[in-house]
Amino acid sequence: MTSATVPSINAKTDINAKPGINAKTGINAKTKCAKPNEESKIAKGKKGNKDSCDNKRKELGIRGEKLARSYLKSHDFTLLNCNWHCKAGEADIVARENDDIVFIEVKTRRSMAKGFPEDAITLEKRRRYESIAMHYLASHELSTARVRFDVIAINIIDESKAFLRHHRDAFSIGE
Repeated sequence: MTSATVPSINAKTDINAKPGINAKTGINAKTKCAKPNEESKIAKGKKGNKDSCDNKRKELGIRGEKLARSYLKSHDFTLLNCNWHCKAGEADIVARENDDIVFIEVKTRRSMAKGFPEDAITLEKRRRYESIAMHYLASHELSTARVRFDVIAINIIDESKAFLRHHRDAFSIGE
């Protein structure tokens, strides 16, 4: 396992940046969704607002994946795909390190109330990731490639700091 603290983040890697949001229109180019207005920001604080909880989780996930990509690039990984979809699900990050194809699950949390982020990788999620890997390898004609499953666990400390742990070979096929 590799640990890294992200001490400060400049404008280029600001974890609060909204990727793909048009500054003038507030529309996300990928999802075609408008940036939340003040009313929806206020609504986020209301109990039982499932949509606002989902949005907060999505934003946290996006922040975590952005930090993970930055970390991987700085550690000589070649990013092949991010948020790669198939009928089995989605791989957060698919990368190459030396001769290995690495499937990376990114888990991000704001607090330790529910344990470490990596604790959320259940047996069911591992099996789904194996299936995703099989689909990826078949669709990219990489059937002979060596495969590895890593987990990057991120705890957001505050708006400009995060603690990142990289678990190499976090699980194996059939485990």
